[in-house]
Formats: sequence, C-alpha cells, structure tokens
Amino acid sequence: MVKPITPKEAALEVQKSIPDFVISSFNDKIVEAIKNKSGIIDQKELVDLIVEKSEGRFKDQDVFDNGWLNVEELFADAGWILEYVKP
Repeated sequence: MVKPITPKEAALEVQKSIPDFVISSFNDKIVEAIKNKSGIIDQKELVDLIVEKSEGRFKDQDVFDNGWLNVEELFADAGWILEYVKP
C-alpha cells in the first residue's frame, strides 16, 4: 500500500537530486564568505560557479529549473542556517 511521503522523506529525496558539484559550489562560497568575514553569498557568483563546476553540462537557467539552490534543509542538517534574501 502506498503511503503519503513524510516531510523528512521528501527533504531526503530533494537532497539526493542535488549534484555533488552544486554542494561543492555552496561549500566553496561558504568558506569564501567566512574568510571575508561575511555571511552573504552572491547568487550570481554562486550560479556562475555551479555552471563552471558542471563543466559545461548545464547553464544558469538549468540551476533554477532544477531547484539546485534549494539546499536550506540539506545545510540545516549540517548545522547551517541559510536564508534567501532578495535585495
């Protein structure tokens, strides 16, 4: 019998769909922000890095279409609090 997915199960499925090069890009930008004593990661710079690390397989729009910036839950499990702030 099929059961409804739980919020935790849904979050795990989302996490599984995010490529390693996306997580690596976030990690790099977090380290860079800490080095610069800033808590802000520029979205454009992050997306550019993701595209670069994808080695040409993806473009900017693919990052958005695939929801690869929706990593709040993933990073929360690692102890981070990420917020998207529109200027």
